[in-house]
Amino acid sequence: MLGHSETTQLKEEDRVHEVMRAAHENLKGGSFLGRHIIAEFFEADKEALNNGDKLCEAMNEAAKAAGATILSSHQHFFEPHGVSCVVIIQESNLCIHTWPEYGYAAADFFTCGEHTEPWKSFEFLKTFLKAKSYNCLEFDRGSTATIKEPTLTHKKVQEAISLRGDSDNARFIARESVCVNIPEGYSAITADELNDDIM
Repeated sequence: MLGHSETTQLKEEDRVHEVMRAAHENLKGGSFLGRHIIAEFFEADKEALNNGDKLCEAMNEAAKAAGATILSSHQHFFEPHGVSCVVIIQESNLCIHTWPEYGYAAADFFTCGEHTEPWKSFEFLKTFLKAKSYNCLEFDRGSTATIKEPTLTHKKVQEAISLRGDSDNARFIARESVCVNIPEGYSAITADELNDDIM
């Protein structure tokens, strides 16, 4: 049998979840303008990470793999090592920044339009880099519901936080309020969770 304070806490939790469900439903009510994959590659091939020409060529091929139309690309080599490459596509952009000395790269695959598939770019680059592990997640960008009413999600998050004011719940609510998609077979970790693990 639950005590009065436990019953009250469960009701508060139910209300928080109800508010967040409403926020998600509001977002689902519209469509999204783009998809944005944020990826980190670990234990990647150091030569692939440090060869600007080949890396930029691979980024262009990754854009093609997604079904995107390339407008331009630019690369920069950093002394003594490291490369940045940006591919401007008609549908948005792809970019990568490398730290060969760590076998690490950070990349973004941002595409708009139903004909593009940014996960194909991710897979192409993962293979090119020969990365042994990675973190990645996808954000839906440009919710037409929030474009029409920019404070829509913020209002719901604030309402939920006011219901449960402590910082742990506030972090949970903020994390839940973001539209994040992680396809089956992929994994992602939030910065908060990573910091919690370290501390």
